Amino acid sequence: MWPHEWDACSWSLQRTYVEGFEQEGLITAGTGERDALEEAGITGRAVDTGGGVIDLAAMRAELTGTS
Repeated sequence: MWPHEWDACSWSLQRTYVEGFEQEGLITAGTGERDALEEAGITGRAVDTGGGVIDLAAMRAELTGTS
């Protein structure tokens, strides 16, 4: 399931998935326990937000005619 598909699910459907994942031992949500991914050092998604690509200060300067 892609993140946008997850976000489109209702809260009750998301909760059903989470409960199933917990029962299968795939995750430990809200228990304070560390799951296998956390033990391996993986704690979330890493994304490139493009911050190094888009220079907002330069764009503002170009739009206002200042440098």
